[in-house]
Amino acid sequence: GENGVLISGGIFPSRTIPIRIIACVTSRAKVTEAMQYFDLFGLTPSLKTDKERVRQIYYTLSRQWHPDRFVRKGQAAQEEAQQMTALIHAAREVLEDPMRRLAYILKEKGLIGETDQYKPDPVFLMEVMDWHEQYQDGDEAVQARALTAMRQMETSLDKGVAAYFNQDTLLLDSEALQILREYYYRRKYLDRMRSHS
Repeated sequence: GENGVLISGGIFPSRTIPIRIIACVTSRAKVTEAMQYFDLFGLTPSLKTDKERVRQIYYTLSRQWHPDRFVRKGQAAQEEAQQMTALIHAAREVLEDPMRRLAYILKEKGLIGETDQYKPDPVFLMEVMDWHEQYQDGDEAVQARALTAMRQMETSLDKGVAAYFNQDTLLLDSEALQILREYYYRRKYLDRMRSHS
């Protein structure tokens, strides 16, 4: 029978994907209605990103599910293959990018959503606003100092969560998840401010 996988908004394409269990996707996972990106790629959920491994799995899955392989199996099988190809592509985009991977995990844990309104800590907000104002209104020397301060803030944020990004297996209690949620929103906020500079 056919089942559906709902992948919603933002980083994740918005569509319901009907899937029949056609073949083993990897040696560790089969296509099921409860499929997650990590399951699809046969990876243990973690924040540690191995881009080369993700690419290798992506190419293997892409060949396996290429719609041309399903031409003789009928229209329905071809459509499923096209949908699986889209899902595989979306999974690759998330799994090979550390921030998208973090967003995906936090979303799966119910800690972020598409409509979340982040309210930054006032001290953090003032630091970022000062940096942004200096960059906008300053001469080259002031702008250079502001950019240096911004990079130092990013480095400090990254160091605070580096241990989580080096775990082979996702071992996160509620406190760690809250730390990562705050990190995600702060980095996202800094990226947005930098893009407006």
